[in-house]
Amino acid sequence: MRIIILILIFVNILALSAVSVGESAEFGNAESLQYETETGGIVFTGTSGAEIGKISIPALSIENEPLYYLPTRENLKKGVCMDGPEGGWQIVGEKGRSMISAHNDKAFRRLDKLKKGDSIFISMEYGDFEFRVSDIFIYRHGLDDWQEAVYENIEEYGLAIVTCYPLNKRNTTGDRLVIRCSLKRWPS
Repeated sequence: MRIIILILIFVNILALSAVSVGESAEFGNAESLQYETETGGIVFTGTSGAEIGKISIPALSIENEPLYYLPTRENLKKGVCMDGPEGGWQIVGEKGRSMISAHNDKAFRRLDKLKKGDSIFISMEYGDFEFRVSDIFIYRHGLDDWQEAVYENIEEYGLAIVTCYPLNKRNTTGDRLVIRCSLKRWPS
């Protein structure tokens, strides 16, 4: 298990070598990292703060909510964010595991209403993806191992949706509501 974690860390370090620093006048002090991948035929270039797609969660009446690249403090103020290789995650649709997050008092304030089997739709410029909720749990900071509880238990091409817990209040505990999802439909 530890060897796998070390390999993942090494792969992420290699992925960071593909990151270059640019300028982002539009977003002021937001990080301006770019990442390009061609894994599995996906070509993605994302600059921190850029809108890179849309997310829809019918069970929560979320429809075509903008999806921003990288969950920085500034980007999370805008809404739902997708993490990338800088945080140890993959781009949606790329082999590996992806993560999306948002504040618990805004877009994801009702995330606890999701049930196993509910659909999540993500539209990117390179295709539309459908995920299904496979597991819902609370990650307890200080008690659970994040790598083991979240990352290692998401299947390849899977998705973790994460927000602070409890919902609708400022979180000082570090606990997270985690929704694990399985990829159900590839772009056609």
